[in-house]
Amino acid sequence: MACILIVADSSGSAKGGVPAFNQRFAVAAARNHETYLLIPAQDNTQEPQAVAKDHPGVRVAVIPNPHTRKQMETGEELLPLLLNEFVVATDPDMVGSVPTLCADAQGNIVSGYLPKGRSLAQGPQVVIGHSRFSGLAPGSIVKGPRTTYEEAHVEPHAWYPDAKYAHLVHMEVERLGLVKEEPAGKRWLKILFETIALMDADTVACVGGCSFEWVWGFREAGRRSLPGRGIRARLHELVPGARLSPKPEPLPPSQTLRLLLVGRAGDKTKDAEGAVQMVRKMAPAQPLVPQMPYPARLTVLGMPVEAVDTWQVCVNVLTDLPENTPADNRMASIEPFGPPSRVVEEIDKADMVLSCSFSEAFSLVCLEGLQRGKPVVTSYNNGFARFLLDADRVPPGVGEPFVVRDQDVTGADRIALWATRLRDAREDLADLDAKVDTLRDILGRYTWEHCVDALVEAAEHADYDSKQIADGKIMPVLEVASTDVAPSEVDEWAAWWSL
Repeated sequence: MACILIVADSSGSAKGGVPAFNQRFAVAAARNHETYLLIPAQDNTQEPQAVAKDHPGVRVAVIPNPHTRKQMETGEELLPLLLNEFVVATDPDMVGSVPTLCADAQGNIVSGYLPKGRSLAQGPQVVIGHSRFSGLAPGSIVKGPRTTYEEAHVEPHAWYPDAKYAHLVHMEVERLGLVKEEPAGKRWLKILFETIALMDADTVACVGGCSFEWVWGFREAGRRSLPGRGIRARLHELVPGARLSPKPEPLPPSQTLRLLLVGRAGDKTKDAEGAVQMVRKMAPAQPLVPQMPYPARLTVLGMPVEAVDTWQVCVNVLTDLPENTPADNRMASIEPFGPPSRVVEEIDKADMVLSCSFSEAFSLVCLEGLQRGKPVVTSYNNGFARFLLDADRVPPGVGEPFVVRDQDVTGADRIALWATRLRDAREDLADLDAKVDTLRDILGRYTWEHCVDALVEAAEHADYDSKQIADGKIMPVLEVASTDVAPSEVDEWAAWWSL
């Protein structure tokens, strides 16, 4: 059993994406390891007891947040700043007096403290920084504090200088910024934040194969451009954990393929608009009036309540239907965000779950779909696709039918490719269902506990690049077939290495 300190800007079971990953990872870590979580309150109303109850078994230290919820909505980097300010202001000799709260198995809150600073015997062996959103704090804890990205670490003032620093990478930051069409300054600032963390880390833990390929290319570009500088860390590819549940009762037969897309519909990386166009492409060109049954119907779960009606009108028009088409006659329906239980309900009502994102670290929704016994279809630029196509994890031929190799197509060609794949899936549901059972057996050997154990093993003991395989084991990675590194990106990265 190891002692672990997780540093995160946000973590919670009621959220999606990175916060949901953080919460599941931390709770799983606490089952086999002594686990601490250092996290800022999300605003000035959040109670530390509520955070502890959402992380049973985890010893949670919540940093006070003086800002209101409205202020937090406009301050994108406030949480990482709060984290690092707290670390810099806390002397290593006083770390052992930072209070923690832990919810035990009965739901009782037990008080405690963070491990003493500079204590190899009592301190954490591994400090895990959850993505660039953790900012400078994890590096400051292990290497010594600094208040800006330009300053050197003040090593004598590190909290836990003997710990290993593992930095998690959730997304390909460069591609994410381009897909979202973010201003160059904002995009480059995010790359800078990620770069500093990558350079500080002892181990870079990549969530899925896409992130692993990106960091591998990033590291090699730095080595070629500026020898002796850049990323010196070992890389590790982890697999988010599966939580298998009994399969629901089969749905009644239908001539219409019932599709589900879960995610922030307004996020361009999710390509919800493209998913709607794919469903429209499957239907006959004429007539342009409601005609049932459609070949496929799509539910998009992931829109703020106040934006649902506006988006629904746009989707009706996009599918060549009247703006006021009743719900029962729609080809695609937009639904508001909901709690995790709502996601499960919608998965159970679907024949298939989609993830057509332009870039995705590792689709937790795809995992949710398979856990409930549903086929999934995912884009190639998704770490989950890399998992399905990895012969060290999934037997050849089993994962291929669930992946759309759309990496080299764009626009109308991508829509047409997806529509064709979905038509084929509609005809092959029985065969896909059989492969789903095989994948569920495989996923049973990739739990969240396995994810944590493999990362701890890689961070503490591996002196090589590695990836997680079944049962929490790791294996060496000697090369990456493709890193998607363009010459222009190498030039941009080289500019960052010179900072």
